Amino acid sequence: METSSVLGKQSLTKQEKIREVEDCLSQNEVNLWHLRELCLMRGGLMTAELRRQAWHLLLGVDADNHIVTSSSSSVNTTATQSEETKRVEDSDIENSFTDDTELISRDVGRAVYFRYSMTEATKEQLTSQGAEDYIQSGKTMLTRLIVSTIENEADNGQDGRLNYYQGFHDVASVIFVNMTRETELACAILHKLAASHLRDAMMQDFTNISALLEIVFYPLLQAVDEELHDYLILRELIPSVFLTWMITLFSHDIHSEQTASRLFDAIIVSHPLLPLYLTIAILIQPKNRQKLFNANRSEAAMMQVVATSLLAGMEYDFQSTHDGFTAQDVIECALGVM
Repeated sequence: METSSVLGKQSLTKQEKIREVEDCLSQNEVNLWHLRELCLMRGGLMTAELRRQAWHLLLGVDADNHIVTSSSSSVNTTATQSEETKRVEDSDIENSFTDDTELISRDVGRAVYFRYSMTEATKEQLTSQGAEDYIQSGKTMLTRLIVSTIENEADNGQDGRLNYYQGFHDVASVIFVNMTRETELACAILHKLAASHLRDAMMQDFTNISALLEIVFYPLLQAVDEELHDYLILRELIPSVFLTWMITLFSHDIHSEQTASRLFDAIIVSHPLLPLYLTIAILIQPKNRQKLFNANRSEAAMMQVVATSLLAGMEYDFQSTHDGFTAQDVIECALGVM
């Protein structure tokens, strides 16, 4: 992939970028290569509405032939979310075949994007429904989305099962807030992402991902920034501290749905190892690099705290205050490292 061609036109304004994405999606036959390039350019796909039109294309999901889920968790996507919510019963979830339903429900209750942000769709919904009721119904729908994804056994690998893990609910939240009116399509997209980019995370344990980090992380960092590599080795920072970033695609530690969604645009169209390169890119951002070198040398645990808090400085591409770094800064750096 030619980095120069992918990262062109970075000076487009917000409205110009939206129009370019809309133009690409309006073609009778969408140019997927151009759409991928737009995902890697500043702002990504820009809006939830455009992601609803694009993500399934980029992941090879047939929008007219969604994954079929069990009757206990299937959703009629022709209904509005408020109509769907009226038909949601707690017994539907409790009767699920998924053993992890209780854990999923608890995790969803702590989902980042219900605690820290609210979509435009949610703001509109609040005109006719109380905030608490709407958020609770959203959590119920998110739980059902996750359960449906885990239950579906199509293309789940040799053991025919995707194993739920704590953190997957954060990934599902990003899909959910962008696909609130397309629940079955959201399930198909989440399932595709789980069976491809998150395949190793959804095995019975994280052995594969942990081994990858242990083997690759420091050699890769050394090739990019030898001084930082030597310093982190000296401070005994173990690569597994970044496991959460890898298995949640950074969504657990980014409290802006806009920024997390923009990262997902890039991750969806890239090699499944992009999160590893993004991790390196986050560490070597100039301000982050300085924070690591300034960490309290007298406390070994402090380095882990500082390292894992670096995502807090990530800002949305079109709303940068210059106090931190943008998602686009990290994406460009990661592509350059690749």
